[in-house]
Amino acid sequence: MIVGLRFNKILVEKNSSKEKAKISKIHTKTDITNIEEEKLDMKDKKAIRFNFVFNTIYDPELAKISLEGSLLFLEDAKQIDKILEAWKSKKIPPEIRVGVLNAILHKCNLKALSLEPDLDLPPHFPLPKFELKKDNSNEAKTDYAG
Repeated sequence: MIVGLRFNKILVEKNSSKEKAKISKIHTKTDITNIEEEKLDMKDKKAIRFNFVFNTIYDPELAKISLEGSLLFLEDAKQIDKILEAWKSKKIPPEIRVGVLNAILHKCNLKALSLEPDLDLPPHFPLPKFELKKDNSNEAKTDYAG
């Protein structure tokens, strides 16, 4: 069970020497950098902290958004021991990995999206929008494309 997620570092930078450059590609990368046990005073439960980094790069080296933080995960002691054992070989059980990465992506995408206008950067993923479409009767209709 995910208990919380916090940011430890937020870095947003734009390369002013490439101010006139056109963005050729925007890519994001999310990595879990470390897993460590968090000490709790609970009988049957243990907690671990997933440290992560989330980067959004605007190429050609125009801008970068880098978010670092940690996610606190609470589970029964047996499951936590299984995760820590798997992490010794830099693996995470798939059923845990998916939920953790989705929580990280959700929070980081929202944070990056809120920072992009401050640097006049476009959103790093397509946002839903309305489009004008014509049907066979040549009547214009508004349609939601999302």
